[in-house]
Amino acid sequence: MKYYPNTLSREESDAMAEKIKRLITERSWGLWAAETIVDGEFIGFVGLHKPTYDLPVSRCVEIG
Repeated sequence: MKYYPNTLSREESDAMAEKIKRLITERSWGLWAAETIVDGEFIGFVGLHKPTYDLPVSRCVEIG
């Protein structure tokens, strides 16, 4: 979470995971969990995301 405003609490993290899961179900694409091959440790997420916040390049798809 180096470039985020702050780290997430357990509840916020769980809510984010549920939102990502719901969006994948709706769109058939989205962000996916990434983990290390060695021990399966969660290290973040990768994939595509359609932002809902205001950006100078609105109506875009982010690569995450």
